[in-house]
Amino acid sequence: MRDRKWQQRITIFLGVFLSFGMVASVVLPLISTRMNLNQPQVQPTNTPAPTQPAPPDTSAINFDSTYLHPSGLFTAAIPSGYQLTNEFNTTGEAQVTMENSDALSVLEIRVIRPTEEVSLETAQGLGDQFTQEWLSASWRGYSPWSEDARRVEDDRLVMDFSLQSGGQNYVARQVAFTDGTWIYSLRVVSPSNASGAMQYVLSNEVDSFQTIERFVGSPLEWNGYFDDSQNHLIRFPGEWSVVDSGEGVPASVAGNNAQLRIETASAPIDSETAAQDYVAGLRSNIDVLSVEAVEQFGNSGYRVAYSVPSVDGANQSGAVLILNDGEVAHIANLLLEDVADADLNTVDVSAETTAQNLKDARSLLDTFSIFPDLDVANS
Repeated sequence: MRDRKWQQRITIFLGVFLSFGMVASVVLPLISTRMNLNQPQVQPTNTPAPTQPAPPDTSAINFDSTYLHPSGLFTAAIPSGYQLTNEFNTTGEAQVTMENSDALSVLEIRVIRPTEEVSLETAQGLGDQFTQEWLSASWRGYSPWSEDARRVEDDRLVMDFSLQSGGQNYVARQVAFTDGTWIYSLRVVSPSNASGAMQYVLSNEVDSFQTIERFVGSPLEWNGYFDDSQNHLIRFPGEWSVVDSGEGVPASVAGNNAQLRIETASAPIDSETAAQDYVAGLRSNIDVLSVEAVEQFGNSGYRVAYSVPSVDGANQSGAVLILNDGEVAHIANLLLEDVADADLNTVDVSAETTAQNLKDARSLLDTFSIFPDLDVANS
C-alpha cells in the first residue's frame, strides 16, 4: 500500500515538472523577445561623403602668368591658384597638368600628333582621335566616368563628362581643335557644384593658348631651352639635357657626343668677316670651313662651320649660328665630337644618305629663335 502511494506521488511530481517545462519553453522566449524590443537598437554608421569645397569666386581668378612648355612648342596662361604637377613630351604628345588643390580642380593641356585614321579637315573629323579607348586611358584616375555630350562649336570639338573619384562627383569639359598638323586639347575638371568655374577657367585657357608657329610640325619629343632675360630659345633632341644655365649667363646642353652652348655678345656681329673672326677667336686651333649669311625668323646673321681637333688629335665638326637683335648678338655654338671634317653649312637634310646626327645638327640650329615679347613665369 505504501509503495503504491509513493509511485502515485512520483508520477504526479513528474507530470507537474514536465508541464512546467513545456510552459517555460513557450513563455520564456516571449519574455526574452519583449526585453530585446525594449533595448535601444544600434544603427549602422553612415560613411560620410566627401565635402565639396565651395565654388571659387571666378572674379578672383586671374590669368596674368604665362607658361612655356619644356618642349618650347606652346604657351598658355597659368590660372591663379593652380600649380604645375606634371609635364612631359613624347613622339606622339606634349602635355602639361596644373592643379588647384583647394578647389579640387585639374587643368590639362595636350598637343597631339594624330593617328593616320584621323581626318583634320573638319572639327567633327578630329573626333576620331578621341575614341573610347583613348578617353578611358586619359580618365584612368576616375571611376566611373561617362561622356555626356559631344558637339562642334566654332570649328572646335566640345565634349562634356561626368566623373567620380574618391566618392566625389566631378564634371569636366574638353575643347579640341586643329591647325591641320596637330590636335590641341584643353580640359578642366572640377567638383560637380563648380561647373560654372570650370567653364570659366577653360574658356580663358583656350583664349590664352598659343602655339609657337615656327615649330609646328617639328619633333614633339624635342625639348627647348629658353632664357627669359635674353629672350632666345633653341630646341634639341629629347635625350639631350641642360647641364648648366642661368638667366643672362651662357647655357650648356649636352647630348650624345655633342655639346651646345648658348650665349650673347654685347655688340652685333654684322659682317661675314666679323663672324669668321669671332669663331676663329674662340679657340686657337679652330679651322673655319665656311661662312653663310642667314635670315632666321626675322633676324639676320651668319652660320659659321668649323673644324677643331680634340685632345687626342681627332678632328671634330661644329657650327656657330649668330643672330643679331639690335645691339646684341645671340649665339648658338654646336660641336659634334664624333664627326670629322663635316661642313655643317653644306649638309643636305633632305638626302637619305645624310647621317641622322648631321640632320639633327642642322635642324637644331634652324630652331634658334629670338622672342622679344615672350615673358614667361619661372616654373
